[in-house]
Amino acid sequence: MSIQSEFMAYLKGETTITDLTGTRIYPMVAPALAKGTDHLVLHFISDPRIHTHDGDCGLAHPRVQVTCWSLLYLSAIAIAAAVKAFVNSTTGTVGSTTGCAFQMVDSGDMLNPDPQDEAATVYGIRQDYILWHQE
Repeated sequence: MSIQSEFMAYLKGETTITDLTGTRIYPMVAPALAKGTDHLVLHFISDPRIHTHDGDCGLAHPRVQVTCWSLLYLSAIAIAAAVKAFVNSTTGTVGSTTGCAFQMVDSGDMLNPDPQDEAATVYGIRQDYILWHQE
């Protein structure tokens, strides 16, 4: 399984997150049916490798952005806190991926305004994680 699939399954398996979002954890973009619901969107930003003079050493550290979306800013903050508490400083094995060490390296607010309906404005908290792991 890819680290992308493993990480998504890892998040979907955590009840402190799914109690807030349900199963609404999506890669790249949320479907239209997620509009107006609390949900997460994952973007794999980059996937660099560590190399030595002998070549690839089998250690990867992709950067993933987890964005927590909600109609209420405080709910977006609560979802982000649950994700951070679960993911940040994860070590060991995740699914079948070994040598994991997950670290949050950045976060910030996002806003998705709806010019037609101010009440439909969606608030987001983005968090960037480095997912160190063995390949």
